[in-house]
Amino acid sequence: SVTRSSGASSSPSLSPCFTAQWLLLLLTRTSERAMRRSANSDVDERVTERMRVRWMAFVLVVAAATAAAKFGARSRLGSRVKRRAESRVQAGARGLSAMVRRVEVDGMEVLEVDPVAGRAAAAATLVFLHGLGDTAHGWADMFARLALRRTRVVLPTARAMPISVNGGMRMPAWMDLYDFPVSDVANVREDAAGLAQSVGVLRRLARREIDALGFTPDRVFAGGFSQGGAVALAYALQRDAASAPAALAGVVALSTWLPLHKVYLDAGANATVPLARDTPIFWGHGDADTIVPHALGRRSADIIEKELGFSRLSFNSFPGVGHGADPAGLQLLREFVEGA
Repeated sequence: SVTRSSGASSSPSLSPCFTAQWLLLLLTRTSERAMRRSANSDVDERVTERMRVRWMAFVLVVAAATAAAKFGARSRLGSRVKRRAESRVQAGARGLSAMVRRVEVDGMEVLEVDPVAGRAAAAATLVFLHGLGDTAHGWADMFARLALRRTRVVLPTARAMPISVNGGMRMPAWMDLYDFPVSDVANVREDAAGLAQSVGVLRRLARREIDALGFTPDRVFAGGFSQGGAVALAYALQRDAASAPAALAGVVALSTWLPLHKVYLDAGANATVPLARDTPIFWGHGDADTIVPHALGRRSADIIEKELGFSRLSFNSFPGVGHGADPAGLQLLREFVEGA
């Protein structure tokens, strides 16, 4: 059935494009008839030619107006579609931004992403450190999109410092880096002092979560990407009974390596307290990584698992993935922190 509003005309309205096309057809046929009559009359040929030129010019003007009307209609439609799409994107961005809160801890910017049901629903916290040259903002939206149900995420931004491998350029970093790519686990040069400072940052943030939310240490995950992952591994491996009397909830290590591995190899299983060796470790690494090669990650994981006695390490390789996050890997990360 067709519903018509009261008082409205039942005749259909004509669009500008349809009207212009109809007018063009009418004028073309009229000009053809006029020129045929002129050709059969005794009018001077020059008059006929002038008439033909004038009609053709008029037809061209109408054709141009038709094209302009069509283009204008399409442009208006395209603009409306674009505005709607932009509105949806902006609404989505506002929704994600509403889930992210910025705070300052010891003069350092920290972004917090609460579970979808709110902070009160948090049963655990993941303290996650970004990679070299990045900031917490590079990961906040990603974690917001993961829509974790019971895990809160705390994302600090490292202070800027000169980086040797980049000619002394200052950028956010957890420690200095001397080699690029980080490829040789046996000969890599490392910034032990910078690493120790960043481990201290992670420890303080973990303690902040324990105190603020009433958590026990076994409800706090340490994690990170690349450099940040190396700090998280060092934190998990360097803990002792005095600084952390209970095991961590787990460690998330993405596209990273084991720092100061010689220290651990020399000490063997004595490098960590027995309680720490039961810590679950989720390791994700792309096999096309050219920054922290997959082989380095695999060798680092072998040291932790076989030499140091960590029995709950899961190493996940992602085919064709470079130095970055992979959707399949992020889904596995979600299952790890939500189900651990």
